[in-house]
Amino acid sequence: VLLVIPFGLVWLFGGQGRTIGRALFAGSPVVAYLIWRLLFGADFDFVETRYFGRWPFALSASLEAWRDFAGTLVSGDDPQLRAYNLVEAAGIVASLVASALLWPRDKALTLYGLATFAVVATSGAALGMHRYALAMPALFLAPAHLAARHAVFDRVWTLACCLGLAVLTLLFSFGFWAG
Repeated sequence: VLLVIPFGLVWLFGGQGRTIGRALFAGSPVVAYLIWRLLFGADFDFVETRYFGRWPFALSASLEAWRDFAGTLVSGDDPQLRAYNLVEAAGIVASLVASALLWPRDKALTLYGLATFAVVATSGAALGMHRYALAMPALFLAPAHLAARHAVFDRVWTLACCLGLAVLTLLFSFGFWAG
C-alpha cells in the first residue's frame, strides 16, 4: 500500500497530465491492498502476531525491542547474537545513508523507502531489519549512481556486497535466518 507514495507524488508533480486514468493508477496500490486484506489479511495477521510477534505500529513494543537490540549490540554476552545484531545495524545504516544520497535525485522513491522502514521499525520487533531494508529502492539506486561515476566505489561496493552475501549465508546455515 505504501507504493501509493511514489505513484501519487509522480501523479501530482511528475509533469505529465493529471488524468483520471493516472489517478486510478496512482491509487491502485490501495485497491490491491484492500483486496489482499479481504482475501488473506486474517491469516497473515495470525502468523505475524502469533509466530513473529509483529503487528503494525506497535510503538511501545518496538521501543522495548530497540532498547534490547541496542543493549545486546553494545554489551551482550553472546558473541553470535552480537555479530548478528551488528549485521542488522549495518543494514539499517546502509539503507538510511543510501536514502540520504538518493533524496536529491528522487524524493518519491526515497519517501517510499523511508515509509517502509518506519512501518517495519515500529512493528514490535527489532530483528530482521536487514531483510526489510532490501525493499528500499535507495539501497540499489544510490550505490548504482555512485558506481557509475567512480570505478573504485564500484569495486568496493561489489566486494562489500559479496562479503555481505557470505555473512548472510553463514547466518542462514547456523539457524539465524528468521531473526
